[in-house]
Amino acid sequence: MSALLWVAAVAITTVLIRERYRAAMSGGIGGDFSIYLQAARQVAAGHSPYQVNQLFVYPPTLALFLAPFSHLAPTHLWQAWTILELIALVAGVAAFVATQVPMVPSLLRPLLFAFCAVTVLHFWPLTIGLYLGQADAFVFATLMFSVLAACRERPAARGILIGLAGLLKAWPVAVGLSLFQRGTERRLRAVVATVFTILFAPLLAIAFGGASGLMALVKSIVAARTQHLVSDSVWGAPRLLFSHSGLARPLVVSLPLQAVTTVLLLGWVIGLLVITLRTAGDKIMCTWNVTFCIVLILPVSHLAYTLYCLPVLWLWASRILESRRLTWQQFLVPAALFLWWVVQTKAWPDSGSSSSISAVHYCVVFVANLVACTASVVGARFAHLLGPHETDDSAPSQVTLARSS
Repeated sequence: MSALLWVAAVAITTVLIRERYRAAMSGGIGGDFSIYLQAARQVAAGHSPYQVNQLFVYPPTLALFLAPFSHLAPTHLWQAWTILELIALVAGVAAFVATQVPMVPSLLRPLLFAFCAVTVLHFWPLTIGLYLGQADAFVFATLMFSVLAACRERPAARGILIGLAGLLKAWPVAVGLSLFQRGTERRLRAVVATVFTILFAPLLAIAFGGASGLMALVKSIVAARTQHLVSDSVWGAPRLLFSHSGLARPLVVSLPLQAVTTVLLLGWVIGLLVITLRTAGDKIMCTWNVTFCIVLILPVSHLAYTLYCLPVLWLWASRILESRRLTWQQFLVPAALFLWWVVQTKAWPDSGSSSSISAVHYCVVFVANLVACTASVVGARFAHLLGPHETDDSAPSQVTLARSS
């Protein structure tokens, strides 16, 4: 029976991969991928990736990775890039299911895999990311494998993978905050591994551009904070709603109202982040709740970044599969997150849409993310406080569970 379910899960995944690939190919070479490729050609020519293209606001890693292939036909590279992204997504799904093996019965694992595959491959933020050729699929998979390393009690590997995610895009290194979760063992080893890995970014910048290359790296990261784009964050939503942003039609123009709303939203999300880090026990839930909070706090949080929030839905769905008796959190939180996913499957206004559209429509994604993050963090906290089996002293580690199964 399990084998038949796995065949069905793989078949469904294959069909969805084919659809996503066709959709990505329908618009020609993605704009973000074109930026990576231009930077790669600079590296291949022995120059800094920041020398010509000021839109390249990432560490040099992506340009270095593409440089050996930059002489090939752009169309072929674009096709290969998209295929690799889809492979990375499936690998991320497989890594997630591997983290749940100690808890989810073997018969239900293909159902969990199929659920994860459907929800990620039928997801508008992912569709947009693939269409543009962004590198988020690779970062997503890297972070997922860092969580798998945490489950297997390999702190150094966890730290290296978090650092590697930061080498692909700068901001994911902030996921390293999850290393400071209450009760985390061998934290120092993971933190040191993260720091040493991320140091390759400035070293690569110096290697390709000297001191000016390092300055260009810093300037590019700072410049990424001020892009004139829709931001689904605590900074972006108030700006759209209460100022002449030029991106949407505001509700009312009021700088005091914008400032107060920003402070309240920032305090809300920082509060969620503190609660998450003070909730001991579940490393996986902590990591993805921290990631969710970071996505909400980023100065420029693109629609495609909602991809990083999806594992929270998967975790709560997994709780349903592993539970013999559902608690209120295990019923209400997954329901709220499933509604969040339904909202996110719709094509809401984003960068490039008409500025005459009301800012309210632009803020739907942010509000849905904020509600979903709050539901997950609060639900996880109550599950920890009310469930004695999840406390530090009585809960067997996932490694112990894996060895005993």
